[in-house]
Amino acid sequence: MRCMPNTSRFQRISASGSPDGVGFREAAFTTVGAIAMHGARNANVAVGENVAVIGLGLIGLLTVQILKAAGCRVIGIDIDPPEKLALAADLGADVVSNYDGLFERVRAFSPFGGADAVIITAATKSSAPIEPPAAWSGTGGAGSWSSGTSA
Repeated sequence: MRCMPNTSRFQRISASGSPDGVGFREAAFTTVGAIAMHGARNANVAVGENVAVIGLGLIGLLTVQILKAAGCRVIGIDIDPPEKLALAADLGADVVSNYDGLFERVRAFSPFGGADAVIITAATKSSAPIEPPAAWSGTGGAGSWSSGTSA
């Protein structure tokens, strides 16, 4: 029996639960990847849509990759050092930004002036990640909160 962390609980997975050749390290990403996938599915995005991902930690970076694989255009947003933004760009984000000049970057990102969906994966006690999307999300945009944790 193997245990894999599932946010604050442990989920029991049988030893036969992972395919041959998949080690414990790789299998450990299944739950984290499922959280990212859940956020993308809840946002109900389609090929070609513009999606903003706020928070580029592990879940945010996985979300960027899932959205790119689904054919979306992605803007990655984070307050952390430029290295994290560069990593998001390397992993497929079309545009990356911190909060400096964010409004202008998001407006330029889409011909319609905003994001079709916003997925927030940031872990914070602050409401700061929720405030900007209201100002620049496109008409009829969707929102999805994937993290559910606070710092």
